[in-house]
Amino acid sequence: MARKTDVCQYYYEDIKGTTLPDSRSALRLRRYWWNLKRNVWYASVLGIPAFLPMAFSATKPGKLASRNKKTTRVADRKRDSPRLKTGDWVEVRSVKEIFSTLNAEGKLNGLRFTPEMEKFCGKRFKVYKTLDKIILETTGEMRKIRTPTVALEGVLCDGTAHGGCDRSCFCFWRENWLKKLPSTREEQPSSRVQVVPHSKPTITQDDIDAVTQVLASGNIAQGEKVKEFENALAQFIKTKYAAACSSGTAALHLALLSLGVGQGDEVIMPSYVCASPYYATLHLHAVPKIVDIQLTDLNLCTKNVKEKLSDKTKAIIVPHMFGTPAQIDELLELGIPVIEDCAQALGAELKHQKVGSFGELSIFSFYATKMITTGEGGMVLTNNSELHSKITDARDCDKKPLDSNTHALKYNYKMTDFQAALGISQMNKLKNFIERRRKIASNYTERLSQYMASLPREQPDKKLTFYRYVIMVDQLEQVQQSAAKKGIICERPVWEPIHRSRHETDCPNSDYAYDHALSIPIYPSLTEQETEYVIENLGPILNETSEDALLQTLEKL
Repeated sequence: MARKTDVCQYYYEDIKGTTLPDSRSALRLRRYWWNLKRNVWYASVLGIPAFLPMAFSATKPGKLASRNKKTTRVADRKRDSPRLKTGDWVEVRSVKEIFSTLNAEGKLNGLRFTPEMEKFCGKRFKVYKTLDKIILETTGEMRKIRTPTVALEGVLCDGTAHGGCDRSCFCFWRENWLKKLPSTREEQPSSRVQVVPHSKPTITQDDIDAVTQVLASGNIAQGEKVKEFENALAQFIKTKYAAACSSGTAALHLALLSLGVGQGDEVIMPSYVCASPYYATLHLHAVPKIVDIQLTDLNLCTKNVKEKLSDKTKAIIVPHMFGTPAQIDELLELGIPVIEDCAQALGAELKHQKVGSFGELSIFSFYATKMITTGEGGMVLTNNSELHSKITDARDCDKKPLDSNTHALKYNYKMTDFQAALGISQMNKLKNFIERRRKIASNYTERLSQYMASLPREQPDKKLTFYRYVIMVDQLEQVQQSAAKKGIICERPVWEPIHRSRHETDCPNSDYAYDHALSIPIYPSLTEQETEYVIENLGPILNETSEDALLQTLEKL
Protein backbone atom coordinates (compact mmCIF):
# COMPACT_ATOMS: atom_id res chain seq x y z
CA MET A 1 0.00 0.00 0.00
CA ALA A 2 1.09 3.61 -0.50
CA ARG A 3 3.11 5.41 2.07
CA LYS A 4 0.64 7.14 4.36
CA THR A 5 0.70 10.89 4.66
CA ASP A 6 0.22 12.07 8.22
CA VAL A 7 -2.49 14.57 7.42
CA CYS A 8 -5.37 15.51 9.69
CA GLN A 9 -8.51 13.74 8.45
CA TYR A 10 -11.83 13.80 10.25
CA TYR A 11 -14.87 11.55 10.38
CA TYR A 12 -18.21 12.07 12.11
CA GLU A 13 -20.17 9.07 13.43
CA ASP A 14 -22.77 9.68 16.13
CA ILE A 15 -22.61 6.59 18.37
CA LYS A 16 -26.10 7.41 19.67
CA GLY A 17 -27.58 6.71 16.26
CA THR A 18 -27.98 10.23 14.88
CA THR A 19 -26.88 10.45 11.28
CA LEU A 20 -26.77 12.92 8.42
CA PRO A 21 -30.06 14.07 6.82
CA ASP A 22 -29.58 11.73 3.86
CA SER A 23 -29.14 8.78 6.20
CA ARG A 24 -32.24 9.74 8.22
CA SER A 25 -34.33 9.89 5.05
CA ALA A 26 -33.10 6.49 3.97
CA LEU A 27 -33.90 5.08 7.40
CA ARG A 28 -37.45 6.42 7.32
CA LEU A 29 -38.01 5.07 3.84
CA ARG A 30 -36.66 1.70 4.90
CA ARG A 31 -38.99 1.61 7.92
CA TYR A 32 -41.94 2.63 5.78
CA TRP A 33 -41.47 -0.18 3.29
CA TRP A 34 -40.92 -2.74 6.03
CA ASN A 35 -44.20 -1.62 7.65
CA LEU A 36 -45.90 -1.81 4.29
CA LYS A 37 -44.78 -5.43 3.80
CA ARG A 38 -45.95 -6.30 7.33
CA ASN A 39 -49.36 -4.70 6.73
CA VAL A 40 -49.84 -6.59 3.49
CA TRP A 41 -49.16 -9.83 5.40
CA TYR A 42 -51.65 -8.82 8.13
CA ALA A 43 -54.25 -8.06 5.45
CA SER A 44 -53.80 -11.46 3.80
CA VAL A 45 -54.16 -13.29 7.14
CA LEU A 46 -56.97 -11.24 8.70
CA GLY A 47 -58.81 -10.46 5.52
CA ILE A 48 -58.92 -6.68 6.02
CA PRO A 49 -57.97 -3.94 3.58
CA ALA A 50 -54.20 -3.43 3.53
CA PHE A 51 -54.36 0.38 3.69
CA LEU A 52 -56.01 0.47 7.13
CA PRO A 53 -53.12 -0.76 9.29
CA MET A 54 -50.69 1.00 6.99
CA ALA A 55 -52.37 4.31 7.63
CA PHE A 56 -51.90 3.95 11.37
CA SER A 57 -48.47 2.37 11.60
CA ALA A 58 -46.35 3.48 8.64
CA THR A 59 -44.77 6.79 7.76
CA LYS A 60 -45.96 8.00 4.40
CA PRO A 61 -43.28 8.90 1.85
CA GLY A 62 -45.15 12.00 0.86
CA LYS A 63 -44.59 13.54 4.28
CA LEU A 64 -40.82 13.17 4.23
CA ALA A 65 -40.29 16.52 2.56
CA SER A 66 -42.61 18.31 4.98
CA ARG A 67 -40.85 16.77 8.01
CA ASN A 68 -37.38 17.78 6.85
CA LYS A 69 -37.04 19.93 3.78
CA LYS A 70 -33.26 19.51 3.79
CA THR A 71 -33.41 15.74 3.38
CA THR A 72 -32.89 14.00 0.05
CA ARG A 73 -34.74 10.98 -1.25
CA VAL A 74 -32.64 7.87 -1.34
CA ALA A 75 -33.04 7.53 -5.11
CA ASP A 76 -31.72 11.07 -5.61
CA ARG A 77 -28.81 10.43 -3.22
CA LYS A 78 -27.79 7.31 -5.09
CA ARG A 79 -27.96 9.10 -8.38
CA ASP A 80 -25.88 12.07 -7.11
CA SER A 81 -23.37 9.93 -5.19
CA PRO A 82 -22.92 6.56 -6.89
CA ARG A 83 -21.62 3.71 -4.75
CA LEU A 84 -17.85 3.75 -4.57
CA LYS A 85 -15.58 0.76 -4.82
CA THR A 86 -11.94 0.02 -4.11
CA GLY A 87 -9.66 1.83 -6.55
CA ASP A 88 -12.07 4.70 -7.32
CA TRP A 89 -10.68 8.23 -7.34
CA VAL A 90 -12.51 10.74 -5.14
CA GLU A 91 -12.22 14.38 -4.12
CA VAL A 92 -13.04 15.58 -0.61
CA ARG A 93 -15.83 18.13 -0.60
CA SER A 94 -15.95 21.17 1.69
CA VAL A 95 -15.56 19.93 5.24
CA LYS A 96 -16.44 23.38 6.52
CA GLU A 97 -19.85 23.16 4.83
CA ILE A 98 -20.45 19.65 6.23
CA PHE A 99 -19.61 20.68 9.76
CA SER A 100 -21.64 23.90 9.50
CA THR A 101 -24.69 21.83 8.58
CA LEU A 102 -24.13 19.39 11.42
CA ASN A 103 -23.54 22.17 13.91
CA ALA A 104 -26.73 23.95 12.87
CA GLU A 105 -28.69 20.77 13.51
CA GLY A 106 -26.99 20.19 16.87
CA LYS A 107 -25.41 16.88 15.89
CA LEU A 108 -21.73 17.55 16.44
CA ASN A 109 -21.67 16.22 20.02
CA GLY A 110 -18.64 18.39 20.82
CA LEU A 111 -16.73 17.80 17.57
CA ARG A 112 -15.77 21.15 16.05
CA PHE A 113 -14.36 22.44 12.79
CA THR A 114 -10.74 23.65 12.77
CA PRO A 115 -8.73 25.32 9.97
CA GLU A 116 -6.49 22.24 9.85
CA MET A 117 -9.39 20.32 8.34
CA GLU A 118 -9.46 22.48 5.22
CA LYS A 119 -5.96 21.33 4.23
CA PHE A 120 -7.26 18.23 2.47
CA CYS A 121 -10.38 19.78 0.90
CA GLY A 122 -10.28 19.54 -2.87
CA LYS A 123 -7.44 17.00 -2.72
CA ARG A 124 -7.69 13.78 -4.74
CA PHE A 125 -7.51 10.42 -3.04
CA LYS A 126 -7.94 6.80 -3.96
CA VAL A 127 -10.47 4.54 -2.23
CA TYR A 128 -8.52 2.01 -0.19
CA LYS A 129 -11.49 -0.08 0.95
CA THR A 130 -15.24 0.16 1.45
CA LEU A 131 -16.88 -0.92 4.67
CA ASP A 132 -20.19 -0.90 6.51
CA LYS A 133 -19.10 -1.14 10.14
CA ILE A 134 -16.54 0.39 12.44
CA ILE A 135 -14.97 -0.53 15.77
CA LEU A 136 -15.04 2.29 18.29
CA GLU A 137 -11.60 2.20 19.90
CA THR A 138 -12.89 3.82 23.09
CA THR A 139 -15.23 0.95 23.91
CA GLY A 140 -14.20 -1.84 21.56
CA GLU A 141 -17.82 -1.89 20.36
CA MET A 142 -18.62 -2.65 16.72
CA ARG A 143 -21.45 -0.68 15.17
CA LYS A 144 -22.94 -0.79 11.71
CA ILE A 145 -22.56 2.37 9.67
CA ARG A 146 -25.87 3.39 8.15
CA THR A 147 -24.53 5.03 5.03
CA PRO A 148 -21.90 3.72 2.60
CA THR A 149 -18.45 4.53 3.99
CA VAL A 150 -14.94 4.31 2.54
CA ALA A 151 -11.34 4.56 3.71
CA LEU A 152 -8.97 6.61 1.56
CA GLU A 153 -5.51 5.44 0.57
CA GLY A 154 -2.66 7.29 2.23
CA VAL A 155 -4.87 9.01 4.81
CA LEU A 156 -4.37 8.48 8.53
CA CYS A 157 -6.60 9.58 11.37
CA ASP A 158 -5.04 12.01 13.84
CA GLY A 159 -6.78 10.54 16.85
CA THR A 160 -9.56 13.14 17.26
CA ALA A 161 -11.94 12.01 14.56
CA HIS A 162 -14.33 9.51 16.07
CA GLY A 163 -13.88 8.94 19.74
CA GLY A 164 -10.11 8.99 20.24
CA CYS A 165 -8.76 6.24 18.00
CA ASP A 166 -5.02 5.74 17.65
CA ARG A 167 -2.97 6.98 14.69
CA SER A 168 -2.76 3.58 13.07
CA CYS A 169 -6.38 3.46 11.97
CA PHE A 170 -7.83 4.83 8.76
CA CYS A 171 -10.14 7.78 8.75
CA PHE A 172 -13.50 6.94 7.20
CA TRP A 173 -15.60 9.10 4.91
CA ARG A 174 -19.27 8.89 3.97
CA GLU A 175 -19.92 8.62 0.27
CA ASN A 176 -21.96 11.79 0.16
CA TRP A 177 -18.94 13.71 1.52
CA LEU A 178 -16.90 12.72 -1.54
CA LYS A 179 -17.05 13.53 -5.22
CA LYS A 180 -16.23 10.72 -7.62
CA LEU A 181 -13.52 11.45 -10.18
CA PRO A 182 -12.21 9.67 -13.30
CA SER A 183 -10.88 6.31 -12.24
CA THR A 184 -7.69 5.88 -14.28
CA ARG A 185 -4.45 6.42 -12.41
CA GLU A 186 -2.98 8.48 -15.22
CA GLU A 187 -5.77 11.03 -15.02
CA GLN A 188 -5.36 11.72 -11.31
CA PRO A 189 -2.18 12.32 -9.33
CA SER A 190 -1.45 9.92 -6.48
CA SER A 191 -2.24 10.99 -2.95
CA ARG A 192 1.36 10.08 -2.14
CA VAL A 193 2.77 12.83 -4.38
CA GLN A 194 4.24 15.74 -2.44
CA VAL A 195 5.97 18.82 -3.77
CA VAL A 196 9.65 19.25 -2.87
CA PRO A 197 10.82 22.72 -4.02
CA HIS A 198 14.20 23.04 -5.68
CA SER A 199 15.30 25.68 -3.17
CA LYS A 200 13.84 27.90 -0.48
CA PRO A 201 15.10 30.16 2.33
CA THR A 202 15.36 28.87 5.89
CA ILE A 203 13.71 31.47 8.11
CA THR A 204 13.05 30.86 11.81
CA GLN A 205 11.36 32.85 14.56
CA ASP A 206 14.76 34.19 15.65
CA ASP A 207 15.13 35.82 12.24
CA ILE A 208 11.65 37.32 12.40
CA ASP A 209 12.25 38.68 15.92
CA ALA A 210 15.56 40.25 14.87
CA VAL A 211 13.96 42.09 11.94
CA THR A 212 10.91 43.10 13.99
CA GLN A 213 13.09 44.58 16.70
CA VAL A 214 14.88 46.85 14.22
CA LEU A 215 11.62 47.85 12.54
CA ALA A 216 10.16 48.76 15.93
CA SER A 217 13.19 50.89 16.72
CA GLY A 218 12.52 53.20 13.77
CA ASN A 219 16.18 53.10 12.65
CA ILE A 220 15.72 51.08 9.48
CA ALA A 221 18.13 52.67 6.96
CA GLN A 222 21.86 51.90 6.81
CA GLY A 223 23.24 52.27 10.33
CA GLU A 224 24.73 50.38 13.25
CA LYS A 225 23.28 47.00 12.28
CA VAL A 226 24.93 47.21 8.87
CA LYS A 227 28.30 47.89 10.53
CA GLU A 228 27.73 44.94 12.89
CA PHE A 229 26.94 42.67 9.95
CA GLU A 230 30.03 43.85 8.05
CA ASN A 231 32.24 43.17 11.07
CA ALA A 232 30.70 39.72 11.61
CA LEU A 233 31.38 38.58 8.04
CA ALA A 234 34.88 40.08 7.90
CA GLN A 235 35.72 38.26 11.13
CA PHE A 236 34.30 35.00 9.80
CA ILE A 237 36.26 35.15 6.52
CA LYS A 238 39.29 36.67 8.28
CA THR A 239 39.67 39.85 6.26
CA LYS A 240 40.24 43.40 7.50
CA TYR A 241 37.44 45.27 5.73
CA ALA A 242 33.90 44.68 4.53
CA ALA A 243 31.32 46.89 2.80
CA ALA A 244 27.68 45.81 2.63
CA CYS A 245 25.62 46.76 -0.40
CA SER A 246 22.28 46.12 -2.07
CA SER A 247 23.06 42.96 -4.10
CA GLY A 248 25.77 40.59 -5.30
CA THR A 249 25.76 42.31 -8.68
CA ALA A 250 26.30 45.69 -6.98
CA ALA A 251 29.17 44.12 -5.03
CA LEU A 252 30.85 42.99 -8.27
CA HIS A 253 30.33 46.42 -9.79
CA LEU A 254 31.92 48.15 -6.79
CA ALA A 255 34.82 45.66 -6.73
CA LEU A 256 35.63 46.26 -10.40
CA LEU A 257 35.21 50.01 -9.95
CA SER A 258 37.69 50.07 -7.06
CA LEU A 259 40.29 48.35 -9.29
CA GLY A 260 39.96 51.12 -11.85
CA VAL A 261 38.36 48.96 -14.54
CA GLY A 262 37.04 51.19 -17.30
CA GLN A 263 36.21 51.48 -20.96
CA GLY A 264 38.12 49.04 -23.17
CA ASP A 265 39.58 47.06 -20.28
CA GLU A 266 39.12 43.29 -20.27
CA VAL A 267 37.70 41.19 -17.43
CA ILE A 268 38.05 37.41 -17.59
CA MET A 269 35.14 35.28 -16.34
CA PRO A 270 33.75 31.77 -16.98
CA SER A 271 30.92 31.12 -19.38
CA TYR A 272 29.16 28.72 -17.03
CA VAL A 273 27.98 31.26 -14.45
CA CYS A 274 25.02 33.55 -13.84
CA ALA A 275 24.86 36.83 -15.73
CA SER A 276 25.95 39.08 -12.81
CA PRO A 277 29.71 39.20 -13.64
CA TYR A 278 28.86 39.95 -17.26
CA TYR A 279 26.54 42.86 -16.45
CA ALA A 280 28.81 44.26 -13.74
CA THR A 281 31.58 44.45 -16.36
CA LEU A 282 29.31 46.16 -18.89
CA HIS A 283 28.37 48.77 -16.27
CA LEU A 284 31.94 50.04 -16.56
CA HIS A 285 32.02 49.78 -20.37
CA ALA A 286 34.67 47.08 -20.07
CA VAL A 287 34.92 43.94 -22.22
CA PRO A 288 33.92 40.52 -20.76
CA LYS A 289 36.39 37.83 -21.88
CA ILE A 290 34.63 34.47 -21.65
CA VAL A 291 36.57 31.27 -20.91
CA ASP A 292 35.56 27.64 -20.49
CA ILE A 293 35.32 25.59 -17.30
CA GLN A 294 36.72 22.23 -16.23
CA LEU A 295 34.22 19.40 -15.79
CA THR A 296 35.82 18.02 -12.64
CA ASP A 297 34.32 20.74 -10.43
CA LEU A 298 32.55 23.07 -12.95
CA ASN A 299 34.94 25.90 -11.99
CA LEU A 300 37.12 28.19 -14.10
CA CYS A 301 39.81 26.43 -16.15
CA THR A 302 43.23 27.94 -15.38
CA LYS A 303 44.65 26.84 -18.74
CA ASN A 304 41.92 28.68 -20.63
CA VAL A 305 42.47 31.79 -18.51
CA LYS A 306 46.14 31.92 -19.47
CA GLU A 307 45.20 31.73 -23.14
CA LYS A 308 42.92 34.78 -22.80
CA LEU A 309 45.40 37.05 -20.99
CA SER A 310 46.38 40.29 -22.73
CA ASP A 311 47.79 43.70 -21.91
CA LYS A 312 44.21 44.93 -21.43
CA THR A 313 43.30 42.33 -18.78
CA LYS A 314 42.49 44.25 -15.57
CA ALA A 315 40.76 41.57 -13.46
CA ILE A 316 39.81 37.91 -13.23
CA ILE A 317 36.47 36.98 -11.67
CA VAL A 318 36.72 33.51 -10.11
CA PRO A 319 33.39 32.03 -8.95
CA HIS A 320 33.45 29.11 -6.51
CA MET A 321 30.59 27.33 -8.23
CA PHE A 322 27.84 25.68 -6.18
CA GLY A 323 29.90 25.76 -2.98
CA THR A 324 32.98 24.04 -4.46
CA PRO A 325 36.24 26.03 -4.05
CA ALA A 326 38.08 26.76 -7.29
CA GLN A 327 41.81 26.03 -7.61
CA ILE A 328 42.84 29.64 -7.19
CA ASP A 329 46.55 29.24 -6.40
CA GLU A 330 47.77 29.30 -10.00
CA LEU A 331 45.53 32.24 -10.86
CA LEU A 332 46.99 34.31 -8.03
CA GLU A 333 50.46 33.79 -9.53
CA LEU A 334 49.48 35.48 -12.81
CA GLY A 335 49.85 38.98 -11.36
CA ILE A 336 46.31 40.03 -12.32
CA PRO A 337 43.92 41.17 -9.56
CA VAL A 338 41.57 38.31 -8.67
CA ILE A 339 37.99 38.90 -7.50
CA GLU A 340 36.59 35.85 -5.76
CA ASP A 341 32.87 35.41 -6.46
CA CYS A 342 31.72 33.66 -3.27
CA ALA A 343 28.01 34.20 -3.86
CA GLN A 344 27.43 30.44 -3.65
CA ALA A 345 30.29 29.45 -1.36
CA LEU A 346 30.04 31.24 1.99
CA GLY A 347 31.80 28.95 4.48
CA ALA A 348 33.62 26.79 1.91
CA GLU A 349 37.30 26.12 2.54
CA LEU A 350 40.38 25.47 0.43
CA LYS A 351 43.33 24.00 2.33
CA HIS A 352 41.66 24.93 5.64
CA GLN A 353 41.30 28.57 4.60
CA LYS A 354 37.94 30.23 3.95
CA VAL A 355 37.23 31.16 0.36
CA GLY A 356 36.98 34.92 0.06
CA SER A 357 40.31 35.47 1.78
CA PHE A 358 42.58 34.60 -1.17
CA GLY A 359 41.98 37.28 -3.79
CA GLU A 360 42.50 41.02 -3.87
CA LEU A 361 38.75 41.33 -3.33
CA SER A 362 35.87 38.94 -2.72
CA ILE A 363 32.14 39.40 -3.06
CA PHE A 364 29.18 37.69 -1.42
CA SER A 365 25.47 37.55 -2.20
CA PHE A 366 22.60 37.28 0.28
CA TYR A 367 19.78 36.62 -2.15
CA ALA A 368 16.75 34.71 -0.81
CA THR A 369 18.08 31.20 -1.46
CA LYS A 370 21.82 31.77 -0.92
CA MET A 371 23.82 30.26 1.97
CA ILE A 372 22.39 32.98 4.21
CA THR A 373 19.84 35.59 3.18
CA THR A 374 18.91 39.21 3.74
CA GLY A 375 16.23 39.01 1.03
CA GLU A 376 18.46 40.91 -1.35
CA GLY A 377 21.96 42.07 -0.50
CA GLY A 378 25.68 41.70 -1.04
CA MET A 379 29.09 42.52 0.45
CA VAL A 380 32.63 43.25 -0.73
CA LEU A 381 35.57 42.08 1.41
CA THR A 382 39.24 43.06 1.12
CA ASN A 383 42.46 43.53 3.09
CA ASN A 384 43.31 46.67 1.10
CA SER A 385 42.27 49.87 2.89
CA GLU A 386 42.50 51.99 -0.27
CA LEU A 387 40.14 49.68 -2.20
CA HIS A 388 37.76 49.61 0.76
CA SER A 389 37.70 53.42 0.90
CA LYS A 390 36.85 53.65 -2.81
CA ILE A 391 34.05 51.10 -2.40
CA THR A 392 32.39 52.80 0.56
CA ASP A 393 32.67 56.18 -1.18
CA ALA A 394 31.04 54.90 -4.39
CA ARG A 395 28.13 52.99 -2.79
CA ASP A 396 26.54 56.17 -1.34
CA CYS A 397 25.84 59.33 -3.32
CA ASP A 398 24.09 61.43 -0.69
CA LYS A 399 25.55 64.35 1.30
CA LYS A 400 28.82 64.48 -0.63
CA PRO A 401 30.30 67.29 -2.74
CA LEU A 402 30.06 66.77 -6.46
CA ASP A 403 33.38 65.81 -8.04
CA SER A 404 33.49 68.18 -11.04
CA ASN A 405 37.08 67.32 -11.93
CA THR A 406 36.96 63.54 -12.38
CA HIS A 407 33.22 63.20 -13.00
CA ALA A 408 33.37 59.99 -10.92
CA LEU A 409 29.96 58.40 -10.56
CA LYS A 410 28.52 57.42 -7.22
CA TYR A 411 25.66 55.02 -6.56
CA ASN A 412 22.95 54.24 -4.07
CA TYR A 413 23.97 50.67 -3.26
CA LYS A 414 23.30 50.76 0.50
CA MET A 415 21.88 47.95 2.64
CA THR A 416 19.20 48.65 5.27
CA ASP A 417 19.51 47.93 8.98
CA PHE A 418 16.60 45.50 9.01
CA GLN A 419 18.23 43.52 6.20
CA ALA A 420 21.46 43.50 8.19
CA ALA A 421 19.58 42.31 11.29
CA LEU A 422 18.34 39.32 9.31
CA GLY A 423 21.88 38.72 8.04
CA ILE A 424 23.32 38.75 11.57
CA SER A 425 20.68 36.29 12.75
CA GLN A 426 21.40 34.04 9.79
CA MET A 427 25.16 34.24 10.38
CA ASN A 428 24.61 32.80 13.85
CA LYS A 429 23.13 29.68 12.21
CA LEU A 430 25.55 29.40 9.28
CA LYS A 431 27.54 26.57 10.87
CA ASN A 432 24.35 24.53 11.32
CA PHE A 433 23.23 25.39 7.79
CA ILE A 434 26.48 24.07 6.33
CA GLU A 435 26.37 20.91 8.44
CA ARG A 436 22.81 20.22 7.35
CA ARG A 437 23.65 20.72 3.67
CA ARG A 438 26.65 18.41 3.97
CA LYS A 439 24.56 15.76 5.72
CA ILE A 440 21.92 15.82 2.97
CA ALA A 441 24.66 15.70 0.31
CA SER A 442 26.28 12.71 2.02
CA ASN A 443 22.94 10.92 2.07
CA TYR A 444 22.41 11.66 -1.63
CA THR A 445 25.90 10.44 -2.52
CA GLU A 446 25.52 7.22 -0.56
CA ARG A 447 22.04 6.34 -1.79
CA LEU A 448 22.14 7.62 -5.39
CA SER A 449 25.53 6.12 -6.23
CA GLN A 450 23.81 2.87 -7.27
CA TYR A 451 21.93 4.70 -10.02
CA MET A 452 23.11 5.87 -13.41
CA ALA A 453 24.28 9.43 -12.74
CA SER A 454 27.56 11.19 -12.06
CA LEU A 455 27.59 12.63 -8.54
CA PRO A 456 29.71 15.40 -6.96
CA ARG A 457 32.62 14.14 -4.88
CA GLU A 458 34.48 15.51 -1.89
CA GLN A 459 38.16 16.38 -2.38
CA PRO A 460 40.89 16.11 0.27
CA ASP A 461 41.94 19.76 0.26
CA LYS A 462 38.45 21.22 -0.10
CA LYS A 463 35.45 21.60 2.18
CA LEU A 464 32.30 21.92 0.10
CA THR A 465 29.18 23.70 1.35
CA PHE A 466 26.86 22.16 -1.28
CA TYR A 467 24.93 25.28 -2.16
CA ARG A 468 23.75 23.06 -5.01
CA TYR A 469 23.92 19.29 -5.38
CA VAL A 470 24.62 18.98 -9.10
CA ILE A 471 24.45 15.61 -10.84
CA MET A 472 25.28 14.76 -14.44
CA VAL A 473 22.53 12.87 -16.25
CA ASP A 474 21.57 11.73 -19.71
CA GLN A 475 18.25 12.98 -21.08
CA LEU A 476 18.23 15.98 -18.72
CA GLU A 477 14.86 17.36 -19.74
CA GLN A 478 13.23 13.95 -19.50
CA VAL A 479 14.62 13.45 -15.99
CA GLN A 480 13.46 16.93 -15.02
CA GLN A 481 9.94 16.35 -16.32
CA SER A 482 9.61 12.89 -14.78
CA ALA A 483 10.81 14.22 -11.44
CA ALA A 484 8.32 17.10 -11.64
CA LYS A 485 5.48 14.59 -12.05
CA LYS A 486 6.57 13.16 -8.72
CA GLY A 487 6.61 16.64 -7.20
CA ILE A 488 10.43 16.89 -7.15
CA ILE A 489 11.50 20.20 -8.66
CA CYS A 490 14.95 20.02 -10.29
CA GLU A 491 16.59 22.84 -12.23
CA ARG A 492 19.54 23.57 -14.46
CA PRO A 493 22.03 25.16 -12.02
CA VAL A 494 22.95 27.80 -14.63
CA TRP A 495 20.19 29.21 -16.78
CA GLU A 496 22.38 29.50 -19.89
CA PRO A 497 26.14 29.77 -20.44
CA ILE A 498 27.20 33.31 -21.41
CA HIS A 499 29.01 32.27 -24.61
CA ARG A 500 25.76 30.98 -26.12
CA SER A 501 24.44 34.52 -26.29
CA ARG A 502 27.67 36.20 -27.42
CA HIS A 503 28.52 33.68 -30.20
CA GLU A 504 32.19 34.66 -30.21
CA THR A 505 33.95 31.71 -28.59
CA ASP A 506 33.58 27.96 -28.13
CA CYS A 507 33.21 26.51 -24.65
CA PRO A 508 32.55 22.77 -25.10
CA ASN A 509 32.72 21.95 -21.38
CA SER A 510 30.18 24.67 -20.60
CA ASP A 511 27.95 23.26 -23.34
CA TYR A 512 28.27 19.78 -21.86
CA ALA A 513 27.41 21.06 -18.38
CA TYR A 514 24.39 22.90 -19.76
CA ASP A 515 23.13 19.71 -21.46
CA HIS A 516 23.80 17.32 -18.56
CA ALA A 517 24.05 19.16 -15.22
CA LEU A 518 20.93 18.99 -13.06
CA SER A 519 20.52 20.48 -9.60
CA ILE A 520 18.31 18.54 -7.17
CA PRO A 521 16.72 19.91 -3.97
CA ILE A 522 19.13 20.72 -1.14
CA TYR A 523 18.71 23.35 1.60
CA PRO A 524 18.82 23.37 5.41
CA SER A 525 15.04 23.13 5.86
CA LEU A 526 14.76 20.03 3.63
CA THR A 527 13.41 17.39 6.01
CA GLU A 528 14.54 13.78 6.36
CA GLN A 529 11.20 12.64 4.92
CA GLU A 530 11.60 14.92 1.91
CA THR A 531 15.18 13.73 1.38
CA GLU A 532 14.02 10.12 1.48
CA TYR A 533 11.21 10.93 -0.93
CA VAL A 534 13.65 12.50 -3.40
CA ILE A 535 15.98 9.49 -3.26
CA GLU A 536 13.22 6.86 -3.57
CA ASN A 537 11.62 8.54 -6.57
CA LEU A 538 14.57 10.13 -8.38
CA GLY A 539 16.78 7.01 -8.41
CA PRO A 540 14.50 4.86 -10.59
CA ILE A 541 13.97 7.84 -12.93
CA LEU A 542 17.74 8.13 -13.45
CA ASN A 543 18.03 4.47 -14.40
CA GLU A 544 15.00 4.54 -16.66
CA THR A 545 16.12 7.59 -18.63
CA SER A 546 19.70 6.26 -18.93
CA GLU A 547 18.41 2.99 -20.34
CA ASP A 548 16.25 4.91 -22.84
CA ALA A 549 19.29 6.95 -23.91
CA LEU A 550 21.34 3.78 -24.36
CA LEU A 551 18.63 2.17 -26.47
CA GLN A 552 18.41 5.25 -28.67
CA THR A 553 22.19 5.16 -29.18
CA LEU A 554 22.12 1.48 -30.11
CA GLU A 555 19.28 2.09 -32.57
CA LYS A 556 21.37 4.77 -34.31
CA LEU A 557 24.25 2.33 -34.63
